[in-house]
Amino acid sequence: MTPLEAVVWPCTLRCNGTCVHCYVKGRFRRELGTDSGRRVVAEAAEAGAEMLSFVGGEPLLREDLSLLLSYAADLGMKVEVVTNGFLMNSEVANMLARLEAKVSLSFDGASKLVCESMRGKGAWEKILSAAETIKSTGLDFIPVMAITSLNVHEAARFVSFSCGIEGKMASFLTLIPSGAAKGNRSLALSPEQLKRALIEIGETADSLSYPAEVRCTPFAERIVDSRHVKVWGCYYNVMDLDPIGNVLLCDVLDIKVGNILEDGGSESWRKLHGKRTDMGLLDWRKLEGKCSSCPARATCLGGCRARAYIETESFFKPDPLCPL
Repeated sequence: MTPLEAVVWPCTLRCNGTCVHCYVKGRFRRELGTDSGRRVVAEAAEAGAEMLSFVGGEPLLREDLSLLLSYAADLGMKVEVVTNGFLMNSEVANMLARLEAKVSLSFDGASKLVCESMRGKGAWEKILSAAETIKSTGLDFIPVMAITSLNVHEAARFVSFSCGIEGKMASFLTLIPSGAAKGNRSLALSPEQLKRALIEIGETADSLSYPAEVRCTPFAERIVDSRHVKVWGCYYNVMDLDPIGNVLLCDVLDIKVGNILEDGGSESWRKLHGKRTDMGLLDWRKLEGKCSSCPARATCLGGCRARAYIETESFFKPDPLCPL
């Protein structure tokens, strides 16, 4: 069975942001307290996870976040925090630095206008301040952009921006219409818009010799011709949870496969891996349409399966954003 690389846990529903593309908004009703949260951490470690990623909502709103992060580190896992940075201060930054945490900082734009069109008024200055505070500790951070129709024109500029503020790399993920984004069609990209952006990301990364990554977009491997850009597909070595520990087929889909607190970490991973295998999600021979004859079918596996399912009600039809 594939080793478990990471567990991703939306540890809180609470948020101090107003992001128009939030994939969590409206999907869940409860979150766990400290004792149950520690059990999630313990079960993630028992399953063999190399990393535990704390996402939200806004993770820094959890009063016990430091305790949970420290517990995860004590159990031998790397820790990640995906944050909007609004609550970042020297105390929090130093805590994260002591734990050598991976910090992903969501900007979603390379300018104030675009950032705040997605993340709300006042977000830009707060995130820039968070970046400076994190840098002052010597800890790396990763600027993140979720590509939508509102910011796709700034994708290449975001590479330059990330380099200029000394981010570790520019991280991109392509919009999946879940949560708040599901009903907001104004955020939708066209395949050609995305293709142009991907080409420009590669060109800018090369011109700066600066690293970038593109997530949830496996077909980008046939579009981006750059040694500085890493392309990621579906994370079949990752276990996604919901806020109360239910194991999800994918973090943007409300398809439950079990519960890590009820089944235990190792059994949860076994069940999830088995479910994905039984469904044929790892089998390119099940792909339909243009994907069935694509030369990249064995590695791309049809693009983002969740995006295909949300848009077409089939896991095996082509990713609607693939321009090839």
